[in-house]
Amino acid sequence: MNRSVIQYFTEFNLSFSSDTGKNAGKTISDNASRFGKSIGKVGSAAGEVATKGYTSTSDAVAKGYKSASKTISGFFK
Repeated sequence: MNRSVIQYFTEFNLSFSSDTGKNAGKTISDNASRFGKSIGKVGSAAGEVATKGYTSTSDAVAKGYKSASKTISGFFK
């Protein structure tokens, strides 16, 4: 009798530990996934800002170059 009671509690503890481990693993996995998605969104937004900034800088440089060219060509006419 004592042996079966001990065996029962041992099996219960092992299965409980297994479930706890699975749940902890799932929680860690879910959190890592959310964290990864957050980093992805931040990276995407930063990339978008950098791209827009680069584009507007390029546009400004191009416009400045065009107006300077017009001024210079007008000066030599």
